Amino acid sequence: MRNSWKLVAGLCILAFPNFTCKKLFHKECRNNAELLNGIIIDRLNQDCLFSLNTQKEDIIATQAHWDSLWQNPKFPLQADCQPQVIDFEKESILIFKTVSGEGDVLVLDVSKDDQNHKYIFSIEEVNCSNKIIHHKVAIGSENAVRVPKIPNGWTVEFREED
Repeated sequence: MRNSWKLVAGLCILAFPNFTCKKLFHKECRNNAELLNGIIIDRLNQDCLFSLNTQKEDIIATQAHWDSLWQNPKFPLQADCQPQVIDFEKESILIFKTVSGEGDVLVLDVSKDDQNHKYIFSIEEVNCSNKIIHHKVAIGSENAVRVPKIPNGWTVEFREED
């Protein structure tokens, strides 16, 4: 019974081949949450980062930069918000502010492009239901992730997927 969703998916696809029920059974949709893919170590607490004075696309590679964000917030910090301890000798933080839509699952991915010496941070909202998304709602999202340290001379490309 553990894989009963596979049976349901197969029957759905056979019965309604042109229907978008195929989306309902993608791994993103089965988990109904957010997915962290690629070289992402983890996601930082978005609620606390909202108060920090960061850029739309920000790369934090030093302790001094990280500390300065916490010392000069744009809004008062919640009492339980404390800076996460980051080993900047081994890790970097990428922040990509986006506007959330009506998607069901947020997929964050950071990949490493060795040939072009860059990290690629992409964000995609997956619509798992058959609803039509007419517009994006005005809900900001900080999308801050820890990744392995960005090598000197490398760049970061930020992509918001449709």
